[in-house]
Amino acid sequence: MDTIVVATDGSASALAAVEWAADDAVRKGLPLHILHVGTDARALAAAEHAARANRLDLAVTTEAIDGAAVAVLRDRARNAAELVLGNRGLGRLASEVLGSVSLGVAAQATGIVVIVRPSPPVAGEVVVGVSETADSDAALAHAFAEAALRGTRLLAVHAWQVPPHVLEFDLDKARRAAYRLAHDRLAPLRRAWPDVPVTGNVACGGPAEVLLTAAKDAALVVLGPGHRGAVARAVLGSVCHGVLRRSTCPVAVVSGLPGEHRLKVEHSRQHLARP
Repeated sequence: MDTIVVATDGSASALAAVEWAADDAVRKGLPLHILHVGTDARALAAAEHAARANRLDLAVTTEAIDGAAVAVLRDRARNAAELVLGNRGLGRLASEVLGSVSLGVAAQATGIVVIVRPSPPVAGEVVVGVSETADSDAALAHAFAEAALRGTRLLAVHAWQVPPHVLEFDLDKARRAAYRLAHDRLAPLRRAWPDVPVTGNVACGGPAEVLLTAAKDAALVVLGPGHRGAVARAVLGSVCHGVLRRSTCPVAVVSGLPGEHRLKVEHSRQHLARP
């Protein structure tokens, strides 16, 4: 739980993920473990070189392991502070907008999975999606912790929609309900993190579109996976899936029991308190 794990396969996307994970490990005061599912020693060496560059105090370990990539990475996410992946892999997957391994791990893992694209880092705000679903509790807590560590503003986004095929609809009532939901979901975390500046963004529109617009210049987007019941556990919700496919900044998908996640958030708070 006190180690950041990053996967590499030698692709440009994976190397971008390694560098992002290394910077995040420095920011959080945690060691970095580089994992390669396969037997390509050169990919592992290149990743280690990229992680150590200009980060002399970063503790780095490496490992190569055989197995099915999604299953191996899913299991590692459970006990890691976070698991970091590139958005695309080598070969056939490189032609896709988002690789099937990244999607599969984000959908199935319990923990924090960060999907990174090979684009320059942005020193922007943290954006979090606010929803009424229970699986967003850990995502909200993680977003507050990330904003505190980065010393940046948190933009909390909630989208509401007009139901289709409804002839009479009270827009004002729906708007008030959306603002009330966002307020109620954020209130306990505002009290727990009083030093984090929070801006609310409640908008009418498709949730993925609203989030992507808000996150155009963000440093990080944080979401729950949007699962709908046990049968859908292996499939991302449509909002999370849409944001992962189109976001230009890193996206953290946070899944797990709030009690499990509080341990990771508490570690972040302890790191903040260090002199």
